[in-house]
Amino acid sequence: MASYAEAPEDEPSPEPSADEQRKAADAIRRCYMEANPEKVASGAVEVLLRKYRGQEAMLLQRVRYRYSLEIKKGRLRHRINSSWAAANVSLRADGRLSWSGPGGDGALDVRTCECEPARHEAKAAFVVAAREAGGTATVERAFAAADDQERDAWVAELRKTARFFERLEREKACQAEESEALEQAARASAATAEAEAAARREAEAEETAALAASAREFSQKRAAEGSAPLAALEAALDDALKSATEARGLEERRKFRRAHEAYRAAVSAYVAARRAVADLLPDARPERDVLDLIESGSRQCRAAADACR
Repeated sequence: MASYAEAPEDEPSPEPSADEQRKAADAIRRCYMEANPEKVASGAVEVLLRKYRGQEAMLLQRVRYRYSLEIKKGRLRHRINSSWAAANVSLRADGRLSWSGPGGDGALDVRTCECEPARHEAKAAFVVAAREAGGTATVERAFAAADDQERDAWVAELRKTARFFERLEREKACQAEESEALEQAARASAATAEAEAAARREAEAEETAALAASAREFSQKRAAEGSAPLAALEAALDDALKSATEARGLEERRKFRRAHEAYRAAVSAYVAARRAVADLLPDARPERDVLDLIESGSRQCRAAADACR
């Protein structure tokens, strides 16, 4: 028996006629009236139908599946061993084909099934091969309709149901792959951001260390002079470095208001350092690289303070 569920998904399907579209749209309205009448009353169903005009058959399948509605029911004959007995048969959108009658009750999981007409069995008969509901073994069940037209309608619905679930599984697989790709991209982005942040912290630490080393070197050279402006310069540079370091830590923890205040304190300390330099005698003033570091630190702290407002 050829499996319809294994047929190519992208087989060309005929364009639905206006009458078929109308019938499918009416069926969608009935589904919502049964499962979610509020959407009919609010007009949401009509908006949905306009959005999916020309795709009513696909939409009908999805609506039935969403609300686990019945697709088809009828009175068929069910083969039990070598005899046939009447049975009430129901096909639901969750993939359950069930029957009940004098010969007993049963159900199949037709989400993956094979279904073919079986003219050798009986008039208007068809055979369904699928797993028993709740089981793992595949079995064959034969049914017979009143005529060939009804039989073909049942076969078509069973095949459409199997194809629908095959498409659904592919969509789930694609969604899983997309989610995994997005997670990988997010992880890569986070790793890159962390690496960049670490590089910035390292550069800032090197700059701070260089400024501190220059300040210490300058302090050592001029220690013998013992002048008040020199002591004031050393204290101002120390305050500036401490305030800038504190501000960077607060900014990384996203405490922007306190970071703003710390950066402003660093700016004030750099201003005090410039005043101390101005008070020094010309021959006692520090080298140009220290002056440049003071100006650079002042500009950076002022800009950072503005950014943290």
